[in-house]
Amino acid sequence: MRDQKYLEDKEKKITEKEAVELFQTEFDVNLNDFNSYEIQYSDYENDNYKVESEIAGEGGEGQGEEYWKVSRILDKKTNEVFFIRFDGFYTSWDGTDWSNNDYQIVRPREVTVIQWF
Repeated sequence: MRDQKYLEDKEKKITEKEAVELFQTEFDVNLNDFNSYEIQYSDYENDNYKVESEIAGEGGEGQGEEYWKVSRILDKKTNEVFFIRFDGFYTSWDGTDWSNNDYQIVRPREVTVIQWF
């Protein structure tokens, strides 16, 4: 299972304010203006951090208006990670819109789901 790898990551304790400062300082990216295609769909890497832009997500064509994605940020010096979930919405005439600037620090959690067939 692909997501199992992320359950075993060493978690970095970080606040949303610290995440905004990190992106601004390390990558010259303003998380409060992340509606651009480049910010949402580009991986970033420098000597200190590596950002995987989308390790999980849901939404888009045929899946309703709700759209979200999770980015994984690795601190290369400590091997700690943290995750940011970005929430937006999708419309067929305009694609994905992230203009509400809604994001939060999240962490993976394994859950059991019962499905009925």
